Amino acid sequence: MDKDNLEKVPQGMMDELNHVAERINPHALNTILMNTDFLIRTPLIQDWYLHSNEENRSKELKLIKHIWLHDPQFKAEKPKKLI
Repeated sequence: MDKDNLEKVPQGMMDELNHVAERINPHALNTILMNTDFLIRTPLIQDWYLHSNEENRSKELKLIKHIWLHDPQFKAEKPKKLI
């Protein structure tokens, strides 16, 4: 995916995505895909998954591509400077 088209997410969600990617066995992908209740249960990812306007399958594919296939789908928002 083009770097300009990556979905911007909070830094905390990026941290959760990286943490999940480190913990999950890539060989378990088949089991996860067959699970009808696919959801990574970390707070920020869960909030994004439940409150985004995208269809659930589209969101699942983004998570799968980002975590297991190492195909970036997200980028962290730049920190906001308060004046």
